[in-house]
Amino acid sequence: RIALIRWPPFEYLHLAQEKGFFAEEGVEVRLIEFAAVNDTQRAFEHDKIDGGTFSLLQVLQNRDVLTRRLQIALVIDSSEGADVLLARPEIGDVAALRGKRIGVSISPLDIYFLTRALELHGVNLEDVSLVYLRGMDMLEGLRSGRIDGAASYPPNSSQIEATGIARPIFDSRRLPGEIMDVLAFDEVVNRERPDDVAAVIRAFYRAVRFSEQHPEEAWRIMAERERVPPETFREAMQNGIRLVPLSEQQRLLGEQSTLPVVVQRISEVLHEHGQ
Repeated sequence: RIALIRWPPFEYLHLAQEKGFFAEEGVEVRLIEFAAVNDTQRAFEHDKIDGGTFSLLQVLQNRDVLTRRLQIALVIDSSEGADVLLARPEIGDVAALRGKRIGVSISPLDIYFLTRALELHGVNLEDVSLVYLRGMDMLEGLRSGRIDGAASYPPNSSQIEATGIARPIFDSRRLPGEIMDVLAFDEVVNRERPDDVAAVIRAFYRAVRFSEQHPEEAWRIMAERERVPPETFREAMQNGIRLVPLSEQQRLLGEQSTLPVVVQRISEVLHEHGQ
């Protein structure tokens, strides 16, 4: 039972399901869709799922507060421009957000991203007013004047930009290697069912290869669940999101892993802000 939220790289799991790759690899998978990130945490806590697609930050938060512990099996992607801080056209830069209302979801990722964007421009998180909204509600929040800016990502950020109501003033290219998404399972699942976990990973990369060989069909299938046109989905995947190839997993998760330094930095920021 794998939790799935709306984020383009996660759709390769949906594609694997649609093309029958899980079954062919010998593992039975049920993808359970969630609209909000926090819902996946509650589902995991109450044993409604065995794991799912999470940001690295969510995994840290989970291990900090729950007795049931997530453990990373695969690094799916890194954000290299996809996560954006949007603001009304009259707001010139990040420093001009001081005293403004910023829309964020109830997610450690949004808090971390906003904190890092602000601090790089000499602004503290306490200098802005946080307005908690679902990702899909950010556009309406900007349109109604409830918020002046928003932390967002595709497909919601693409829809906001298309209206012209707000524009990007900061993105995750300024935070290389800091924002990663992962596939994580209960430690017990990884320990007791390693063959099933390996089968899920094989099916995931089969879906990636299928998208390279049959891009139009793959974009159509994945875009449909994201509720965006295939071209919008393709642009999101090709502009600001980097899928991590299988060949890099050892570097990221092995004994010489580069992740601990990133994890320590994230941990410090989240603890500093009570996350």
